[in-house]
Amino acid sequence: MALADVPLLDAVKMASATPAKILNIQDRKGELVKGKDADIVIFDDEINIDTTMVKGNVVYSKDKIKI
Repeated sequence: MALADVPLLDAVKMASATPAKILNIQDRKGELVKGKDADIVIFDDEINIDTTMVKGNVVYSKDKIKI
């Protein structure tokens, strides 16, 4: 985000809400609210992926895959 000079909140929107709207799937994707899919990517300060969740279930952890 610093490389692109984009605030974190704006970068998160560009990676979540904006694509969901473009793909017309904002009814179930793009934000973490009740009733929408809980698809989450957790990453560190250098944007290395730590954990990935799909519909609230951990499907990837940097330590091991949990499918």
